[in-house]
Amino acid sequence: MSEKSKGSVIALIKLHRTDCEVTNFITKNFHDVDIKRLKIGENYTLHCISFNKDDDYYDKISELKKVSRNFINVGKNKIWAEGPSCTACHFMATADVEILSNKSLGSDYVLYRILVSNRAKLRELEEKWMRQALTLK
Repeated sequence: MSEKSKGSVIALIKLHRTDCEVTNFITKNFHDVDIKRLKIGENYTLHCISFNKDDDYYDKISELKKVSRNFINVGKNKIWAEGPSCTACHFMATADVEILSNKSLGSDYVLYRILVSNRAKLRELEEKWMRQALTLK
């Protein structure tokens, strides 16, 4: 899905991945959460995790240290956790795109809203995704 904007293209990209250690830990241990990425890097990604219920997550959250190199409470029911970049985040960090927004869709998918310079660049990215065996939806 994409929309044109003065030659550039805004697209929604849904990538399949199963290797995000932070997302896997959170979705395994908590059910009502929202996970976004604040800073996507080639090697590490900073996740913002919002717990939508007033669950007592403090007991389990200390275990997050096993899969993240750093985490901090930043407000009521919200933490930031930095962990190794998954295949999708690594790819997006090294691609020539602007990431406008992102959101986890369960533990297996991540949805990125991106801005690319033109349709040809979007097709080039799609070909690269396919070569790297990332599932594009």
